[in-house]
Amino acid sequence: MKNVGQMMLLSVMLVLNIPENTARQGVRPRIYGWIPGDYPLLLDRSSYRCFENGPNDRCNEICKLHLGIYGYCSARECYCEGIDKTNLYRYAQYRDECSNLINSFFDKLIAKN
Repeated sequence: MKNVGQMMLLSVMLVLNIPENTARQGVRPRIYGWIPGDYPLLLDRSSYRCFENGPNDRCNEICKLHLGIYGYCSARECYCEGIDKTNLYRYAQYRDECSNLINSFFDKLIAKN
């Protein structure tokens, strides 16, 4: 009976694409909805769009840039588990600051010529 339970667990893990060693290490796998989170936002309060619900590399990267734990596509918007409310705009702020610095540099460069 123990083997049947292990086989069922491995089957579920394969379907959900959870690494096999996760269960052995006693680490709780990330499955949607287990960890509270929110939608990371751009400075205009719009969300990061995605097109296919479920695991999504782009959403996961955006989540990490916002200091969250795990990101995926939910309702065609990137959702981030473990994100703190203070970090909802974090990446967008840095990206805009960098863009402004680059633009001002080129403006000054053009003005000199």
